[in-house]
Amino acid sequence: MLYTPCAAPVTTGRLNSGLCGRKILLILKKRVHFLRTDATVDVRAYTVEELKSHISEFLTFVENPLSQGKYEILEKHLAVIYSDGLNLSVSVEPSLEKPQTAEYEELRKSIEKNFHELGFYHTILNPQEIIVEPELAIGDAIDDFTDIVKDLKEVISLTDDNTFLWQFHFNFKSHFKDHLINLINYLNGLER
Repeated sequence: MLYTPCAAPVTTGRLNSGLCGRKILLILKKRVHFLRTDATVDVRAYTVEELKSHISEFLTFVENPLSQGKYEILEKHLAVIYSDGLNLSVSVEPSLEKPQTAEYEELRKSIEKNFHELGFYHTILNPQEIIVEPELAIGDAIDDFTDIVKDLKEVISLTDDNTFLWQFHFNFKSHFKDHLINLINYLNGLER
């Protein structure tokens, strides 16, 4: 269910006591409840078309980014794909269909041309360990971006829905989830 924003202004920093305030509170309660559960989205409730649409919109943006606000838009697309990956639970068997292979070097050149401001960054190896002098590594935002696009182009090429879902879930869990996290973190640190 979708709610429209309140017409009445909130003057005290609290929700007003009218119907609109109750709707917002209801939404917040549902969201908190959702976050407390080990929520996964059932494949039948999560349409293949929605996921394919998110991926297609992202890939279209990557090929033709806007000049104004492109990094904010990129960050939003990445967050949607990340959310899709986290919320998708797959219990289907893939067919024998193989994805079309996307060429890494060609994709990288295109991304470097359209998103040339992206660069290298430091990352901490084993960030869960709290030590005085953590071990640093160097990450490459262009590489992260290219790997995400490569995996998604390969997944979107699949025509069998079960294989598409299985491959998206597998690639997310085993490969591009880390690249998404690193790139989102990098974009969060960019001066805008």
